Amino acid sequence: MKTSHPAPSRIVWLCQFTVIAHPDGTPIPGCQTVTWIYNLARSYHARYPEKELHLVTESSQVAQSYVVATDFGHVHYVRDAYWVAAFDRPWPFAWRGWSRFLLSRLKLGRYLRALQPALVHAHGTEFAYALTALDSGLPYVISLQGLLCEIAAANPRDRIITSRVASERTALLRGRHFIAKTTFAERILRRINATATVYHLENPVHEAFPSAQTTPGKHRAFLFVGRLEKAKGLDELLHVCSGMPDTRLFVIGDHQTDIGRAYRVRYEACSNIVWLGTTSSAGVARAMQDVDALILPSYMDTSPNVIIEAHCAGLPVIATQVGGIPEMVEHGRTGWLIPAKDADALAAAIRWFVEHPAQVAGMGQTARQLALPRYAPALAAEKLQAIYDRIVVASR
Repeated sequence: MKTSHPAPSRIVWLCQFTVIAHPDGTPIPGCQTVTWIYNLARSYHARYPEKELHLVTESSQVAQSYVVATDFGHVHYVRDAYWVAAFDRPWPFAWRGWSRFLLSRLKLGRYLRALQPALVHAHGTEFAYALTALDSGLPYVISLQGLLCEIAAANPRDRIITSRVASERTALLRGRHFIAKTTFAERILRRINATATVYHLENPVHEAFPSAQTTPGKHRAFLFVGRLEKAKGLDELLHVCSGMPDTRLFVIGDHQTDIGRAYRVRYEACSNIVWLGTTSSAGVARAMQDVDALILPSYMDTSPNVIIEAHCAGLPVIATQVGGIPEMVEHGRTGWLIPAKDADALAAAIRWFVEHPAQVAGMGQTARQLALPRYAPALAAEKLQAIYDRIVVASR
């Protein structure tokens, strides 16, 4: 890979992103993008077309590294370091994770040296992207996403998550510039790094959701969107809904995974639980038109994008009072907040929504009115560029 001359208009994002095309550029039918990255990239390019945006992402789905041109810039797919596990099976699990992170940082660093951007934006601290940005010596900013330290506390038996906490802590300690979507995320960072500069930026919404024609309060139906796993509160949600045959639950998520199949088999006799699989943003928006509320009973979530989508579509949200969710859902005004892991509270919330259709409809209208200006794509793009400008100036 040849090294480029520094480009003042070139921005590199290090982030997770779906494989949307083959090496020859042929699109992959039916693939689903990482929604918040896709929305922000499109919004940024639409507002600043003169900027040269490059997304660099590691993927286990590619056999070789290649570049794809998109409608918002270029996506560089890098074959990830999962293959190292074949050579270190006798070593402890934590060592395998550390060695993969080190190899990832080396590989991603080569791309940064070749591209020579004006700024590097690492999205999330869950993978090697944040540490790679810090290693580069270039102006950088790190977006706070999942915050593994909090997720691990809520899911202490998840070895993959707990093995990455130390690397995340290193990135949080070393970093100077961060973007937070909620004050919750900023508070977590401040516990570890009190002197960091924190900028605030919320995700823009996909255009499919503001145009959705939702009618909450008329359906006796609810929607879940997300990964099918225990940490998302699926145990409580499916248990509760299986005992409410007069209501329907639509589930959007990959039910072809091991845990997804297990959930579907366990509740296959429940005709009121409908498994929709994965779908596009437009598909999620269509599903929202047939339900009264989104339900998100997570054990921990920093700033779930699906709440933004629901509110912009005019749909209230039943969610757990964890992480950054209380900053996104106003109890009794744009939704309903309940304790995590509390099946009785979840059942009571669902019953309230079924029994109070007029209030539910009002919540949906209020949610849309508040959300549309808050999550406008042009606003997010302008805020992001202002952050970039400040960091580049501060780095001179």
